[in-house]
Amino acid sequence: MKSPLSQYIFIYDDGSEKASPHVRGSAKTSNPHIELHFKDRAYLVKRTKLSKYTSLSDATTSDPVVKVPADDEDMFKRLYDFIDRGEYKPSIKERQIQDPVLGIRRGPPHIVDFEANGKAFLAVDIKMYHLAMAVDFPELKKCALTRLRAQSFTNEDPCAILEYIYHGGPAKAPGPKSTSESEKKSQSKDSSKKPEIKRPDDSIRQWVKDWLQVKSESKDFSNNLKILQQHPLWTDKYQKLRERGSKLITDIDAIEAEIKKTKKEQSKPQLTKAQFHDRELHLTERLKKAVLEALLPGRPVHVPPMHNPQLAIPADYDFPLTRHPYAPRRSQDDSEIMPNSHSFAYGLREQDIVAAVVRNLAHAYPD
Repeated sequence: MKSPLSQYIFIYDDGSEKASPHVRGSAKTSNPHIELHFKDRAYLVKRTKLSKYTSLSDATTSDPVVKVPADDEDMFKRLYDFIDRGEYKPSIKERQIQDPVLGIRRGPPHIVDFEANGKAFLAVDIKMYHLAMAVDFPELKKCALTRLRAQSFTNEDPCAILEYIYHGGPAKAPGPKSTSESEKKSQSKDSSKKPEIKRPDDSIRQWVKDWLQVKSESKDFSNNLKILQQHPLWTDKYQKLRERGSKLITDIDAIEAEIKKTKKEQSKPQLTKAQFHDRELHLTERLKKAVLEALLPGRPVHVPPMHNPQLAIPADYDFPLTRHPYAPRRSQDDSEIMPNSHSFAYGLREQDIVAAVVRNLAHAYPD
């Protein structure tokens, strides 16, 4: 007796959410195509749909079958939709904040009040990310990561998100040991279906680091990591998650070290207005000297000393005049000096050069 996999191939008609079976060799299955195998079914994808996905096209040149180890039918359908339409549901517009001046507020998302029955966005994208790794589908992987970085906020369980990224899901409760030979064979057969995946890879780990450092909008917590560590809703789950070990601990330690470094840098004493002005004058004279020496080699140029030498830029500092974006150039009608050129033009008046370049000196050449 023929199995459904060998006898039928399922096809999603345009706009349909449900695939219908067709006998292999029938008119609808005769066009060039590849097959997505999920559970005990084969799904047809026209080869014309692979024009944007060279990885999938190249991988199916000799063998048109792609095995899809999706967790459920919804995840499989999202992968199919991505191949078919270049996107998958749900739309992340529901998790983006539109600023009237700056436009869409980019992610990674800040953590807001938890909604137990809320729609999953991060969870879906992380599962799609790992499914893309399993299928070796870099275009889908890139799409999932882009969606993760484009969401402005999340009200999902942050510990569940980390659990899936670092462990593939929550810890399973210990059950009775299997002694039956048939059960052992069944378990071995099931485990061989799913390919071994490096979990998590460097890209998703970097996303976690960026995500947990996002500043919180709550006055009670400084960032997303502090919400996990101090919010009564997440403290216990976070500690249990740490107890499971894995690369999560390494990444969180790196995050905390980066936060401490940032705080230390921000705690440095700021320049007073008088000090800032003194440095700006010194930079002006220094740059003027460098400009004149570049345009008129051999001409002696004197740079007055600073009132506070400790604020001075080192004497051997090399001003990259030929590459700096503040280098000036003439406008087309020769009426004004314009910034943002990549090279100096000889013959400009000294005061024009200094006036154009010095405009943003303090920002252009910080310590």
